Amino acid sequence: MSRFIGLLFNSSGAAVCLGGAAAFWSLQASTAEGTLWPLPALALLNWGILGFGGLLLARLGDAAPGWPGRGLWAIGGALLPLGVIGALSIGPFVMLSAVLLLLGAAFSSLTRSKITGQDLRWLAGGLVGNLMLLLTSIALA
Repeated sequence: MSRFIGLLFNSSGAAVCLGGAAAFWSLQASTAEGTLWPLPALALLNWGILGFGGLLLARLGDAAPGWPGRGLWAIGGALLPLGVIGALSIGPFVMLSAVLLLLGAAFSSLTRSKITGQDLRWLAGGLVGNLMLLLTSIALA
């Protein structure tokens, strides 16, 4: 039962990522005030790619437990700095998708036994890695 609930949370989080990125992209593209490239587009691409990765890992984790479940922790962690940086625009939707993906990762971990320190290291690695990627893209923009 917890495997199904984890898959439901992971799929919902990935759907929020993909749908939110597409919706904000079309909203930004329809405004006449500016261009999408480089900065809003890079953040939206980051969000969409993380959502696609979350959906892929949720499906793989359902078939073969192990690293796909830990990858979900990394994707959930990677969404946190994106939500903080985009706090006034996409932040609430990014945080919603992060919470859903982290709940799904927690339920998937509970099918193994419990949440371990290794899971939290994957979360921290995703957080730091995406923070560095986002700050680099902001500095180069």
